Amino acid sequence: MALLRLQLASGARVALRLLVPWLAALVVALGMQEDPGRTLARLGRALAGEPASLSAWIAVAAACIAVARWAAPHLAAKDPGWIAHLPATSSARHLGRTGALCLIQTPILALVSGLIGLEAMTSGPRALLWLPVGPGIAVVASVLAAHSRRDPKPSGLGFTSPRLSFELRVFWRTVSQGIVESWIAGSVFVAIAALFVANNALEARELRIGATFAGGLAMTSTLGTLVTALIARRPPWAWSRSLPVGSRRRVLDDALLLGLHALPAPGAIALIDPMSACVLACALPLLALRASAAIRSSASSGTATASFLGEGAAVSGVLALVPWIAVAALMLTPAALFAARLRDQRLAMTRRGPAWTE
Repeated sequence: MALLRLQLASGARVALRLLVPWLAALVVALGMQEDPGRTLARLGRALAGEPASLSAWIAVAAACIAVARWAAPHLAAKDPGWIAHLPATSSARHLGRTGALCLIQTPILALVSGLIGLEAMTSGPRALLWLPVGPGIAVVASVLAAHSRRDPKPSGLGFTSPRLSFELRVFWRTVSQGIVESWIAGSVFVAIAALFVANNALEARELRIGATFAGGLAMTSTLGTLVTALIARRPPWAWSRSLPVGSRRRVLDDALLLGLHALPAPGAIALIDPMSACVLACALPLLALRASAAIRSSASSGTATASFLGEGAAVSGVLALVPWIAVAALMLTPAALFAARLRDQRLAMTRRGPAWTE
């Protein structure tokens, strides 16, 4: 009964949404008639006169079915959520949804009943025998619409399940357009490296310097574009901090996703110089963690992105001149992770007060 009351309350809200525009349209349509009273009497005669019109009841049935099918997704929207975990059987959920759909059709039933009552006042009480037909049509339409949707099962996913799929969906929705822009920005430097190698007679060391520097700039520009999009559309302080997930996991999730989307840059450089691609791959974790830390900067979006781009350009230049620094970059990865965690924790402490007051 509690579930039925919940669904009926939801159905009442949806019915109010349906009632207001259609009632206004009906009033306007009747007002435009030359004799609104005669129009109402004609409609009542078509529903309950002698004889009644089959096409009129077909129109009522079509309206009930259309309303029920329109409202079914609105009532079932909550089913995949917490309501699916309640100790209620599938038949109880179907019963609640069917009752709500019947309630949503109340405006149509009220209009039909009023027209039948108007006809009964004119032709006699025999017309009242048509009153149960309207609710019967509404019940059939509700049953068909309610059972046309599969009852969802509890997903069973908890915080112990892998979160990468969730984080990946959020990431893609946040930077859906920025991903292509970041790859375009990175491809510019890869194209410059390819033209530099193709149009110059270079020794192995010179080729490696140019390819490493261009590849580093390509990774930096790719990560920088994604950082800008994340800061603008997915602020670091959000509802996700209330979840039982630590700062280390949040930082690593962002760094992993940023690094995966920056992999095409060293992959393209591998076609020019495989050794340069290996050097860039060793430096990618450090740059990804620095990008994850830049997202959590307390400075403005432009300042945080500019600071990261400067760091990335400096790292790219050092790697081009001294390739073995890539080993040091790998050794500095834990320190970069610690710095990003610390920045995330400080950002949480500085924003916790305003967030709770809001």
